[in-house]
Parts: sequence; C-alpha cells; structure tokens
Amino acid sequence: GLRFAPESELQNGFVCVAGNQLENVVKNPSLNELLGGIGAVTLGDEGARMRGGQKTVLERTGPSTFDAVVEMTSRHQWVVHHDAGRAVDMLLAGERSIRPEQ
Repeated sequence: GLRFAPESELQNGFVCVAGNQLENVVKNPSLNELLGGIGAVTLGDEGARMRGGQKTVLERTGPSTFDAVVEMTSRHQWVVHHDAGRAVDMLLAGERSIRPEQ
C-alpha cells in the first residue's frame, strides 16, 4: 500500500511514497499532483500527425512540487531522476530513460 512521509519529511522538502514507481504515481490521481498533475489534451491535426495520429494525449498540467524523484526499482537498485518534470514528461510521451544508480 501507499505510505506518506511524516510531516518532518515534508518540511525538509521531500516525500516518501512507498510501494510505487514513478509510472504508478503518475497514474494515481491522488498522487500525481505532487508531480504537477496530469491532464488530457486534444491536439490539432498537425500535432496529432507529429504524435503518430493520436488526437488526445496526457500531459503534465503544472510544475512538479519536487526537483528530483528517486525510484526504488528493486531492493538494491535505484533510479534517480534529477529533473522530476522532465522525467514525467518523458514518461507521458512514451520515452523512458532509466539509468540505475546504486
């Protein structure tokens, strides 16, 4: 299940959401606000052509609350996204650049 950080962690500028990877947080309406929020956008014909014919896409609706995101992909492997907004944008665009850091 999800576990939120104690108040002291929030005051120090980070939050811990246990049991989820970035993709799961993005898909969760209760949590994705931490990453700027996610909304559906309808594209014009040219924009849809550029995105392979897809007329409606998901995009980040605002700035991320946090500068960076750290995912625990396994017990001994972490992925550090130094730019949280860019990581979310790439994920929503179907591009996933993962560099594990241990």
